[in-house]
Amino acid sequence: MAGLQQQQSLITALQDDVLALSMTCRDAVGVLQQDAPPRPPQQQQLPAPSPQQQQQAQLEFARLKAKEIALIVQTIDQKVDQLPQIADSEPRQVERLRQLQELNDAEGEQLREVVVRTDKWLAQVRALFQQISEEHLASVVAGQK
Repeated sequence: MAGLQQQQSLITALQDDVLALSMTCRDAVGVLQQDAPPRPPQQQQLPAPSPQQQQQAQLEFARLKAKEIALIVQTIDQKVDQLPQIADSEPRQVERLRQLQELNDAEGEQLREVVVRTDKWLAQVRALFQQISEEHLASVVAGQK
């Protein structure tokens, strides 16, 4: 059971990394394409950077984002390597499924036993409530005579 929780935790971490990668790529593409609307001229207080400065800033940004993307991809690769191998042979996969089915069947049987015991207990409780209500009704009727 702990192995399953560990795998689920790893898969959740992978989902988070993939989301981070997609957000980083989206941000990088958006900035590099300069999707942001230009500011109106009255708000521009600084002189516009020269084309060389703009190109240098874009190049620096691209380098930064490339490093960030490479780091996220490396993290994803490490986590994928920790996952159980999908390339396992078919007999191993079948054996693992058989083991999981046996575990599922055993736990299902335990649940069925609990349900049977609970049904018996519920029947006893209902019988006691029925007895109590009949005795109470009899005492109320006897008190009215």
